[in-house]
Amino acid sequence: MTNKISLIEVTQAYDDVGGLEIVLKDLNNSLVKEGYDISIVYFTPDKNSVEKLPEVENIHYYPVYKDISRIHYFNPSTILNLFKTLNSLLSEKQADIMHIHSPCVPIGPVSVLMANRHRVPVVVTYHGAHRRKMSTELVASTCTYVTSYFSTINLGVSSSSCDAMVSNPRVIGDPVDLEFFSREKADPDRFRESFNLNGEKIFLYPARFYMGKGQQDLVSVAKRLNGKINYKFLLFGSHIHQDFVNFLKDEVEVSGLSDRFIISTPLSREDLRDAYSASDVMVFPSYSEGLGLISIEAMSMGVPVVAYNSGGIPDVVLNNKTGLLVEKGNTDELANSLKMLVYDSQTRSFLIENGRRFVKEKFSLDSFINKQLSVYEEVLSQPN
Repeated sequence: MTNKISLIEVTQAYDDVGGLEIVLKDLNNSLVKEGYDISIVYFTPDKNSVEKLPEVENIHYYPVYKDISRIHYFNPSTILNLFKTLNSLLSEKQADIMHIHSPCVPIGPVSVLMANRHRVPVVVTYHGAHRRKMSTELVASTCTYVTSYFSTINLGVSSSSCDAMVSNPRVIGDPVDLEFFSREKADPDRFRESFNLNGEKIFLYPARFYMGKGQQDLVSVAKRLNGKINYKFLLFGSHIHQDFVNFLKDEVEVSGLSDRFIISTPLSREDLRDAYSASDVMVFPSYSEGLGLISIEAMSMGVPVVAYNSGGIPDVVLNNKTGLLVEKGNTDELANSLKMLVYDSQTRSFLIENGRRFVKEKFSLDSFINKQLSVYEEVLSQPN
């Protein structure tokens, strides 16, 4: 390909280690090999974030600073910074496509209207739930409607993510790098040794710390497991919501469960692979989820998953087929499901085998890249 395709990405995050960021980095590394030149506009509270991101040829970073002490989506200075960044970028580059990832209020409308003003076609991918407590239903619905209405193609990572969109949204899913997330490449013994784990049943949950991810429910689950299993919950994730982390640690300590929890910062990708391989169950008590990349990663590593029936999670965790689903907030049922996977080896083996096969068929990175390239080719073939 002689002429590179100029792609502008707009995303709420890129310099963190969450599922969205992992998906985008895998996608972008593949797109560069296909001849794309990518400009990434992302939100961050870190004024030095660009220095911490990898230098990749034909990938360019345009951070928009946000003040995490305020509701940054409605912060006028943040919106103005986004407008200025996009206006400068769209004026400077002859962009072929804008791709907006997981647009929040009002990131989506601002970005799609700026692209329309410069006659740049827009692809929108919804990675998560968008009707959050921080927004009224009316504002969230209006934001979703405007963004999807003015875009060229709308995608969702799950059927749940597509529900709020107009203009015939399509499910595209999320990918997992099956070559990377392989038990043959993992070192469970090294991981156990580094965290002084000695024979406990390991219940892993790698996710950002905040109320919507449900880590607080695991304290109640732990109380129900005490005296029945020798276990430990391993919780790794971003501490951007430090007040919630402090609350969670206090709850664990007050409940006399400090020896049953490890609460720490995010793992590197290599360490996360080792963590999966050392774990007995991946527990996923999220109250709001677009799809849940960690469930896909866990299944590819042969780790059974117990999750809340929330958002797009059932697209991956098929109850009693590829994993176990429980109703949101039902900590009794969650505890019972964990016990079953510890003691019922037949069910455990059945779920592991089905989960691994399902992920390989539905969520491979190669398949995802091909679907994304087909979308871009479709957009580029349409007249402006």
